[in-house]
Amino acid sequence: MRNRVPDEKRERIIAAAIKEFAQKGYEKASTNAITAEAGIAKGLLFHYFGSKKKLFLWLVQYALDIALEHYQQNLPQLSPDFADRLVELGMEKLMFYRQHQELSQFVTAAFMDPPKEIATELKDLEQKLRTQNSGQMMKDLDMSGLRDDIDKKIAMELITLALEGLGNKYKANYRENPEKIMDDFDQIFAEMKDYIELLKYGTYKKN
Repeated sequence: MRNRVPDEKRERIIAAAIKEFAQKGYEKASTNAITAEAGIAKGLLFHYFGSKKKLFLWLVQYALDIALEHYQQNLPQLSPDFADRLVELGMEKLMFYRQHQELSQFVTAAFMDPPKEIATELKDLEQKLRTQNSGQMMKDLDMSGLRDDIDKKIAMELITLALEGLGNKYKANYRENPEKIMDDFDQIFAEMKDYIELLKYGTYKKN
């Protein structure tokens, strides 16, 4: 159904809806505000998308598709080392956040604070996304550097959670001035490498 929306109207609806949801959240977002911003009749919005709920879920999938395309274009060759690969992905997430701040805020809030009305659908979508990403993450991965006397799954989860937390810290720090990410890029990269070296000390074999 969404494919029948004329391109020009579709882009206006997307921009207006993401802005409204990102700024006000799902519950407080107004379809009246969205249609006014997009310059279309409210009936037309529901004709194309069916409901506010369906519009929101479609936008979440749209945002994830944009992010996936970004990573595929900018990360054609990932490091085989697990920890180094996470650093590469983490830095690229920051780049994406800088370039698509409103879109990133919208989709991050959707998963971190899911609206009760669509929590189940978002949970299913998140699980599907994790499964897909896990397959891509593990592709051609070299885990021989991890110590033989520890649970590799736990070690990988520890490193992943630590870098996810670091990434969330950067998003919070640069929420008001996302353009400063590039100014501080070397500092951020150095800090990420320090985290990795510390995590490797307990999980990787000693050279």
